[in-house]
Amino acid sequence: MTEDELQAAVTGMCDDLNPPAPWIHIGDSRRVEAGGPWRQGFPDLLIIGQHRMLVRELKGDGGQLHARQNVWLTWLCQAGVDADLWTPADLENGTIARQLAELNQPWPDQVPDTPDEARLRELYRPRIPDQE
Repeated sequence: MTEDELQAAVTGMCDDLNPPAPWIHIGDSRRVEAGGPWRQGFPDLLIIGQHRMLVRELKGDGGQLHARQNVWLTWLCQAGVDADLWTPADLENGTIARQLAELNQPWPDQVPDTPDEARLRELYRPRIPDQE
């Protein structure tokens, strides 16, 4: 499976969640004009759920992390961000599906939403444009 095929599978799964998880594909950070001197190596996907956020670098079969990608994942993890690498093996063994499903689940010790928070969450609930 190529990296592009893995990305299509992951973003499709994000769109199929209820509610959908908004995602941003950073693209090839070596070729992005914006972003400053630190852009190289930034992970491929930023995925936001109702209660959690994931930052993931994607690699197809045989893909390897480059040094700057490893540095970014390390920095993000040190800052408390859930940042990691996903490969086709993670898709096949259910890791990706499980981690995406957890995005919309509250943490075990999380205080329930107040009525105002619940109203705002519904008001700003992510929607896929072609489903509106």
